[in-house]
Amino acid sequence: MEKYIYELKMKVRDYECDLQGIVNNANYQHYLEHTRHEFLTSVGISFARLHEEGVDPVVARLTMAFKTPLRSGDEFVSKLYLKKEGIKYVFYQDIFRLPDMKVTVKATVESVCVVNGRLGDSALFDETFATLPERMTQDEQICSLALTRIPGLGPTGAFRLVSSLGSATRVFEHRKELSQLVPGVSEKIITALNNSEAFRRAEQELTFCEKNHIRCLTLNDEGYPGRLRECDDAPLALFYRGNADLNALHVINMVGTRHATPYGQDICTRFLADLSVLCPNALIVSGLAYGIDIHAHRAALQNHFKTIGVLAHGLDRIYPAEHRKTAVSMLEQGGLLTEFTSGTNPDRQNFVKRNRIVAGMSDATVVIESAAKGGALITAELAESYHRTILPFRDDTTTNIP
Repeated sequence: MEKYIYELKMKVRDYECDLQGIVNNANYQHYLEHTRHEFLTSVGISFARLHEEGVDPVVARLTMAFKTPLRSGDEFVSKLYLKKEGIKYVFYQDIFRLPDMKVTVKATVESVCVVNGRLGDSALFDETFATLPERMTQDEQICSLALTRIPGLGPTGAFRLVSSLGSATRVFEHRKELSQLVPGVSEKIITALNNSEAFRRAEQELTFCEKNHIRCLTLNDEGYPGRLRECDDAPLALFYRGNADLNALHVINMVGTRHATPYGQDICTRFLADLSVLCPNALIVSGLAYGIDIHAHRAALQNHFKTIGVLAHGLDRIYPAEHRKTAVSMLEQGGLLTEFTSGTNPDRQNFVKRNRIVAGMSDATVVIESAAKGGALITAELAESYHRTILPFRDDTTTNIP
């Protein structure tokens, strides 16, 4: 999926078509040019000022591949992204028919700057375009966080919308057409998306993140756990502090009872000591809770693994408070991860929600001692539903692990 940075909706008019009602090829070039012009204007480039300075952006080369033709009255969306190649900026532009999103045209436009009649470099545009990724990321963060606050949507519904349209930003941009673009979306949800309070709260949370050096990872972010992204109930956004790669080659989570026996504690220690020899670069994940969780984190630190604590609350606190010292150590050797915004309490239902992150971001779930209805078995069941490996430890004192 291409990471488009701009899109523009248009409609085919009668005079743009031939006698059969099909768009003339020359008008496709007009659509592409109009899209580039509107994009450049949106990022603050003034063509009047450029002309006064003797600067002209010139198309050096245009290639077009035609797919599904547009007809009179068709609505369509023109999208683009760009890359810098030497002194050229290359615009990759695609036109899609609405509402079925069939590709109409795929085009590549190579552009250069001509200054006072001579070929110039791209310096005039470099500063403007350099800030685009940051602005795009912030827009996606705000829209992702806003989506999580839409009543009646839920994680699976929100994930489906973003997956269908390619980004949370586009969900809001195409709110009025969602029923056509994503079958099954109710009018109630479409109405609920018009929610200024959700955006206000999202912007407030991003401000908190910036002040506290917290990364907000959206589904389209390269730092987002790729294994978790494969799950159809993955969070739209995660809050992360730490230095570990969440997409390490091997990721293992360790879960179990909050009332760990000496046997369970010993398993944590011996398992990770052995693993440090066989797979020293594995990332160890758990939930920073009492019992097996905290023993797994501490054993991971002792054996020089990076370890991630997935929390059931916001990053403005540590629960339980007794584990704060370990959590601080983890920030230097791993990190803390949560889907919950600041101010969120560690309520009971949040622990069940966080278990899907623990299971989904890992290759394997190691279960060490668990009650018959314990959270560890919930994590194991989730891991099984995600088609991940489950590795239970047992002995004569542990009879509740299947």
